Amino acid sequence: EVPTQQVSSFALTPGGQNLVVAFHDKTLKVYPLDPKNSDPKPFEKKGLPKIATKMAFSPDGKKLALVYNGLAEVYDEKGKRIQEFPLAGFEHNEVTFNHDGTLIGFAGRKNGGRLLVYEVEGGKLRFEGEGHASNMLCLTFSPDG
Repeated sequence: EVPTQQVSSFALTPGGQNLVVAFHDKTLKVYPLDPKNSDPKPFEKKGLPKIATKMAFSPDGKKLALVYNGLAEVYDEKGKRIQEFPLAGFEHNEVTFNHDGTLIGFAGRKNGGRLLVYEVEGGKLRFEGEGHASNMLCLTFSPDG
């Protein structure tokens, strides 16, 4: 099945079993990449609050982060929202989880480059960095967290 709607973002599940696609109609759809995969389609969801512009999976594949204009949310594999992160006035370019999925980072710009790191459980802001001369385009955590 080939998507015919306008795609806003996509991500492969860890291990590459599924492709998760966000559409401009505020839905998520899962496309199994292995024809033998008969598992239920995790993360399928209708009625997202906004158009998702970025997404990332936690390393264990059990959490999915969706980034919208001014907001990010993390969902569990049943489609339940487990955390929300405010990104007001923040133009994001990247989202990623650390190696064990306990932290989530956002990189982008707000009057120059900006970096935010939150605890996934509880949503506590752990780090905020601003003042980079230009837009931050990429973000990753070191392997040791």
